[in-house]
Amino acid sequence: MEISVAYIPPTTTPYGKTCIVIDVLRATSVITVLLDLGVKEIYPTATIEEARTLKQSLEASNKKVLLLGERDGLPPEGFDHGNSPTALLDNPSVPSVAVQATTNGTPALLSCYGASSVIAAAPLNLSVACRHAVDAGNDVLIVCAGLRGKFAEDDMLAAGMFVEKLISLGGTSTDIATEALMLYKKSKEYFAEALRRTEHGQKTFELGFNKDIEKCAEIDKYKVFGVLSTNQDRPCIVPNMQ
Repeated sequence: MEISVAYIPPTTTPYGKTCIVIDVLRATSVITVLLDLGVKEIYPTATIEEARTLKQSLEASNKKVLLLGERDGLPPEGFDHGNSPTALLDNPSVPSVAVQATTNGTPALLSCYGASSVIAAAPLNLSVACRHAVDAGNDVLIVCAGLRGKFAEDDMLAAGMFVEKLISLGGTSTDIATEALMLYKKSKEYFAEALRRTEHGQKTFELGFNKDIEKCAEIDKYKVFGVLSTNQDRPCIVPNMQ
């Protein structure tokens, strides 16, 4: 099993790969919390406008829908919830269906649609996500969501954590995966602080979401992870447990 890392989401479908998509601050961390709270379907969308339209369509089918996400780190107008895992935990009653739109994370997930398997992962569910990836039997591509189409150090740090775990499960790393691993190893003893010091971490902190940074830095707190299902009429993240 070869482990590779993409600095930013792919522009062509990574056929034959198992993709582990990471937006540590904060979309895939939010997905993990949502699934643990009992959400059964999470529809990622590329834009805020698409999310609003999809919510209306799903509600027309008599589904109760949670609309959540962010624009510039904050909840968009008319959304039920922002992109904060700790806020979800403070108000844990949620419907079984959610629509999510974020700047980086949801487009990254959609960019991998069509791969052999697509896992929405975060440090919060590191071990179960990695075990699922190994069991799939394919080479693994860890996809960093990035920051507005560019390299994001916070996702690269988290990717290094996943590389370390996958190597322990028998994988071999390529050059960029090794680079991510070395970056992570330099900061693994103070991972939350390392996230906070990144460009994205500083922005998140300045917006008042320091508790989110601390939460997103927690490792192996959950046994559930999300996979992008191909059995729906549109891309949908559904829960899986290892």
